[in-house]
Amino acid sequence: MGIANPVSAGILIGVVLVLVGFVSIVLARKLCTGGEQAAAKATPAPQPPVLNQHAGTPVAPAPSANALIAVLAAAAYEALGQPVRIVMVRSVPDAWSLSGRNTLQASHKPRG
Repeated sequence: MGIANPVSAGILIGVVLVLVGFVSIVLARKLCTGGEQAAAKATPAPQPPVLNQHAGTPVAPAPSANALIAVLAAAAYEALGQPVRIVMVRSVPDAWSLSGRNTLQASHKPRG
């Protein structure tokens, strides 16, 4: 049984490596700072969650750019086996929103 689409398999492997790298970083940070946090001052009062105005569900805070670069660098290091330098990170629009926008625009007949 072969791989139907090698590009999809490569993307899937990349996503898995990024997730493994992220989990590794989170676990390493917890192990390194676990004892120090227990001895630190009392925890601050919990803040009320930010709610989505439409659904009333909590919205997770966006990760910082530095955290994203660290996760990408860790995943690339794991995949390549050597240190890497992240030069630029570009944000790509969500494919579903672009597809929906194109469908909506194509459904209207221009006047002319």
